[in-house]
Amino acid sequence: MFDFIDGTVVEKGPGHVVLKSGDIGFKISVPLSTFEAVREGAVRIYTILLVRDESIDIFGFLTRLEREVFRRLTSVGGIGPLLAMKVLSGISAADFIVAVSDGKPEALTAIKGVGRKTADRILLELKDAAAELRTRLGEMPESADEKVLADAAIALVKLGLGSAEARRAVEAARKTMTRDVTCEALIRKALG
Repeated sequence: MFDFIDGTVVEKGPGHVVLKSGDIGFKISVPLSTFEAVREGAVRIYTILLVRDESIDIFGFLTRLEREVFRRLTSVGGIGPLLAMKVLSGISAADFIVAVSDGKPEALTAIKGVGRKTADRILLELKDAAAELRTRLGEMPESADEKVLADAAIALVKLGLGSAEARRAVEAARKTMTRDVTCEALIRKALG
């Protein structure tokens, strides 16, 4: 239902952020990587809405790659959204993909809450999906690159641009630059 939500972070707590978009405050469950990366201010969170009998929950991620790994993890029998969030809090999405495609259960069992049987089930059920995602890793934006984009967009919002306008300006500037960019260079290019 929601692909992403652009808004302003108004509150952060262990495992969640509250994102104000328009006149609505969305409480979004996030993995540790997203929690640590977002700051007060404008941000884009890629989301998954899960409707269950007892609750409606929004899970959010700073990158599309994290969201895709979450989707794949929750497709594994016996792995619910809470365990999937623990996994993404304990290992980066890219490292998870490499560990699963290489068949390394020890990378997964190092995560609190993931035992050997669960790790083996993940390896068995996601081996092909991880191999597919691994081939796409070069095509997908890296989390560090997306973090720089998000930071530059936040800075532009603080300079007076609207959230959507800032994101478009940063993405347009990024397309004209080389692979290794800094937040400051993106801001200058977006304003130039």
